[in-house]
Amino acid sequence: MAKVSIIIPVFNAERFLRETLDSVVGQTFQDWICLLVNDGSTDDSQAIVDDYCRKDSRFVSYVKENEGSPDLARKFGWEKAESEWVMHLDSDDIIESAYVEKVLKRQEQTRADVVCARIIYNQEGKSFCIPAEDFDMSVVLSGRDSFKKTIAGWDITCNGMLYRLQLTKDIVHGEYINSDEFTFRQILFKSQKVAFVDAKYYCRENVDSISRSPSIRMFNNLKVKLLIEDFVMENYPNDITLCSKAVCSRFRELVSFAAKYWLKQGDFSQADWRKAGMWLREAYDAQNMKRLSTFYPRYHRVFCHGFYWFGLMSVIYELRRRMK
Repeated sequence: MAKVSIIIPVFNAERFLRETLDSVVGQTFQDWICLLVNDGSTDDSQAIVDDYCRKDSRFVSYVKENEGSPDLARKFGWEKAESEWVMHLDSDDIIESAYVEKVLKRQEQTRADVVCARIIYNQEGKSFCIPAEDFDMSVVLSGRDSFKKTIAGWDITCNGMLYRLQLTKDIVHGEYINSDEFTFRQILFKSQKVAFVDAKYYCRENVDSISRSPSIRMFNNLKVKLLIEDFVMENYPNDITLCSKAVCSRFRELVSFAAKYWLKQGDFSQADWRKAGMWLREAYDAQNMKRLSTFYPRYHRVFCHGFYWFGLMSVIYELRRRMK
């Protein structure tokens, strides 16, 4: 049995997939198995997968029907994995050659349940990383404290993290594009110890990615944000600062999506626009007004006087923000 299972959901990834798989082949640590889950691709991704499987028996191919969420493809991979340790890699990203070696070594040093690395973004000619350069990568945190560093912004990253397969049991999954934002936070929360290592995970800009392409399905991300907010309120009820961050972060996103909905109407078909409006209305109706008035009374006073007033104020807020 391989030491670690690397799970890669694949959806229409032909442009980047070979480089991604080459970065796996080139690892200095070789005791791995790579589970490639074709999530209903309609391009030549499967041909590439088949090519790598023929050349290297450590690549294993699975094909499933697309259900609209990479999170469910990863869940499929977890169900097939047999290693104690798993890590995930997006099909358009790459890892440095010593990546697996570094995260496993750090786990052995700390006996952590999760090891998080450093993700490098290069987008629109700009480069930045998470965690930031001044983050102390030698620290070992509890799962609860690690979870807190993901609210209202990612101070740490879950991309490419190493974790015990056992932690994926009883995880709440979702069918939305960004459901993994909740899934991986749950893994952090369930862990006893979370360690960090300066292993480089490179996130490449792929405008065709299911999670990065504009789509009305992105409006369902509001449901994921609500799940996260509810999770914080349930598990950190006495942490006023964290509760405030969760409530305000979710509402700011709601305002942002409302502005996009009204200002970008021409980008959608009538049917899609109506569907997005329905999801937006559901998200507004699901807003816990008591929480908002407690943690951010100014937002409650300005925005919360009915759904259409909320939409109007969201547009005004966005236009004023752009003018600054």
